[in-house]
Amino acid sequence: MTNPIKLSILISDAMNGLVKTKDAKAVLSSWITKQYVYRGEYTTPLLTDEQFERSPKVTVVEDISKPNAKVMASSKPSQVIGRAMSLQAMAFHAAMIKVKGFQYAKGHLVASLESSDFSFFEKTVEFGKKLTTWPFSIGGINAFSKELGTNVYANSIDNFDGLFVTVELHEDCVDGDAAYPFDGSGFSVEAINEAINEVVKAESLIDSKASEAQTNALNYMLNEYTNGKVPTFVGLVSDYEDAKDTATKALDKITELQADLKKEKSKVIPPLAAPMVLEQSDEIPSGSTSVVNAQIVFDITDPRLDFDVLTYQWDSHNRHVPKAIDSYHFDVEILMMFLHSINHKERSWFRGHTGTGKTTFQEQTMARLGKMCFRLSCDVGVESYHIVGSNGVVIKDGKSITSFVEGILPQAMELPSHFIIDEADALRPDIAYLFQPVLEGQALRLNEDGGRLVYPHSEFTIGATANTGGQGDDTALYAAAVKIQSTAQINRYNHFFEVDYMSAADEVAVVRQVIPNLSDASAANLEVFLKDFRKGFQDGTITMPISPRNSITIARFCASFEDKMGAGDVFRAGVKSNITMRCSDMDKARVNELVERIARGATLEQTTNTLNDETPF
Repeated sequence: MTNPIKLSILISDAMNGLVKTKDAKAVLSSWITKQYVYRGEYTTPLLTDEQFERSPKVTVVEDISKPNAKVMASSKPSQVIGRAMSLQAMAFHAAMIKVKGFQYAKGHLVASLESSDFSFFEKTVEFGKKLTTWPFSIGGINAFSKELGTNVYANSIDNFDGLFVTVELHEDCVDGDAAYPFDGSGFSVEAINEAINEVVKAESLIDSKASEAQTNALNYMLNEYTNGKVPTFVGLVSDYEDAKDTATKALDKITELQADLKKEKSKVIPPLAAPMVLEQSDEIPSGSTSVVNAQIVFDITDPRLDFDVLTYQWDSHNRHVPKAIDSYHFDVEILMMFLHSINHKERSWFRGHTGTGKTTFQEQTMARLGKMCFRLSCDVGVESYHIVGSNGVVIKDGKSITSFVEGILPQAMELPSHFIIDEADALRPDIAYLFQPVLEGQALRLNEDGGRLVYPHSEFTIGATANTGGQGDDTALYAAAVKIQSTAQINRYNHFFEVDYMSAADEVAVVRQVIPNLSDASAANLEVFLKDFRKGFQDGTITMPISPRNSITIARFCASFEDKMGAGDVFRAGVKSNITMRCSDMDKARVNELVERIARGATLEQTTNTLNDETPF
């Protein structure tokens, strides 16, 4: 027997970097391969196809970016040992063959492949691959260590050299057999090539139908001709596939990083500011900011919100931060896009019917972010001094002096705040143009204050609400107030969101959070009413919209007087007080008809069937 392999020294040298791991694996791969080859079992699968498909461990050392990918095409020893097992696992298998015999070690390997015990040592290396003791468990390794008589129990993959101090392998010996008389003489390059051509007629040696003698001869000739650098043809194929796989992943990663770099370079404004300390002013307390995942901030588990947002924490009450309404219901898709616009300091336009919650949506978003919010309610009476400020008389040190007093816009711009232009389509076009530079992210010039420039804070954002898209009202519901806005003005907004009413069920759920003592009967009446009323509004048979404010008012009335009037009568009275008495004559007749049906006991199922008709009632 020649070339003894002291297993503990081989492992120790590899772990300490004295020998390349791939070279150490090649030594063990050559020895283990011979054990299988000389018994004619190297190309025979260890598991049946059914066992292989349900094996829980064939993906243990997979690429973590492909969670369902199998790293082995089959359970042939050439795949399991040559491709999937680490140096440490191969050492353990080799030691078991030497000490317990081939059949015992093979049986242990098969049982390990089928086992559901995932307790094994592991450490991660580059490209997502893992070096492990797979498929051998911690318990199995320690038990075998005791049998070896080393009394060394592994608690780390780095302790493996201590387990094998008594194990010595012989490179040219098949365990349990006499030393195989390798000669090595008489093999020419032509003979090697001829043997290779015979064996590689199939895709690889793994699937080859070559005879056992040819396989053995080829492996030996490769080992001798390359001075041990290529001990087996299977090892050559395996090393090539591993190298190709590593190179492919590296190129993919480079391509991905190049794309990310190009994307980052294209950004003019970073999406998020770094956390900062906020200093105290006359009205605003000191505070700080932090970056938090939006799902946590809004308590909504949804992959669309799986990104970071900037939040604000104040040392004391900040009166400019809206109060959070716990019962508020967010449309997640709009929330995702709105938060994106906030991160990138882009302008948003919210349009929708009255009472759909356009303003509330922005305020409740800021409430959860802890961000200050300023709101300008627009109408035909709004003048420039309401927005930018004007000269006025102020008292200073007991004396009256004339000084410029900033309006709401410059006050908000200098702070990390969100500014809402409420009912923006009601502004006169000449007044709306005051916002032009601000919508471009530029400074605001205060001509009344000597031309002073007010620069926006780095976290200042702006949004608008309107009943229309700024190009006039085609429903005639808001014609008295709406003004057609300049296309140049509208073009300076980046995102346009359509806010609709909540579904009847969602709205009633919100109402019941605000009015917790609302009875089931009154809640059911309200849901039927909302479903039919909104259907009539959408179809044009009712011209007056209603909002959650109306629902809450009606619900509060019902909760207060239902025990005195009964569910039907109290609902009729609540709707009359809040809605019917302000309707047009045509709307009043239709609302009364709907209310009477509900008061007489119409159910949600009945009204749903009615909704399928062309007219709601």
